[in-house]
Amino acid sequence: MYEEIKEKFDALKNHKGYIRINSTHPIDIYLGLNELNQKSFVIITSGELENIESSKLITAVIRQREDGRIYISFELLDNKMSDLFYKFCLDIIESTKDIPESNIVSFINKRWNDWGNLFKNPINTILGEKEIKGLLGELVFLNEYMFKNYRIDDGLNSWMGPDLAHKDFEIEDTWYEIKTVSQNSLTVKVSSIEQLDSNNQGMLVIIRLEPTNVKKSDYITLNQYVESIKKKLSTKQLLLFERKLGGANYNYEKDYDKYIYYVQKIELYIVNEKFPRISKKMIPSEIVRVSYEIAIDSIRNFEKIGD
Repeated sequence: MYEEIKEKFDALKNHKGYIRINSTHPIDIYLGLNELNQKSFVIITSGELENIESSKLITAVIRQREDGRIYISFELLDNKMSDLFYKFCLDIIESTKDIPESNIVSFINKRWNDWGNLFKNPINTILGEKEIKGLLGELVFLNEYMFKNYRIDDGLNSWMGPDLAHKDFEIEDTWYEIKTVSQNSLTVKVSSIEQLDSNNQGMLVIIRLEPTNVKKSDYITLNQYVESIKKKLSTKQLLLFERKLGGANYNYEKDYDKYIYYVQKIELYIVNEKFPRISKKMIPSEIVRVSYEIAIDSIRNFEKIGD
């Protein structure tokens, strides 16, 4: 479907106008080029007007037509972001197939808000080694633990790190905070009080990643690991995964292949009321930010062994 969207936009290069995506989709969705020759994605539906915000790279418009129907358009301002724009279009097309038309406007607005930050802050910076290791650690946990203990949909939705939430993963009534360290690390750094502070029991997860080379059979790189996860996902799951990766500032870069690791160990520690941590209630209101380190050997009694 992604290639189909790309091909339709490519076919429109020589003339302006709009084409409906297909005749079977329950709502009217069109792809086209506007009068400024910008790629445009248009939805015409029933419902109530809502406010919608544009971004640096996308002009978003919503208005009511003379016939009473709602017109929503998204127009791409920079063709360098075409790939991301196609993925956004595909996400809207796929996700609206089973939504009642009366809810479409609110649904699309929320979906746009989910994608909007990627178009406000285009991915144009290379992750440093620390960020590569941190993201790779979260992906290892997603793949090796969440996908095996929960449904893939639930695992993807639980991944909150890219959304800048306080916990890296939140699901049902528990949470997981991921710390990626080297094999011989003796401590883990807690960067903010909120990372381990909660009324619910959760888990501190320590992922031990060790540098290696391609001669080791089970080596991983960030690019390679991302692709291995993508192969497990359906179209809808892949779109959500892409959006999460964008939130984590990941885009494929060949330079990432220089950083080669193997997963030495995954350790889970139960964080309950007895676990050594700093909570908000311990801190005077005048102090607004705290970070601290935990000696790993001191929390061995909290380690979860086996499933």
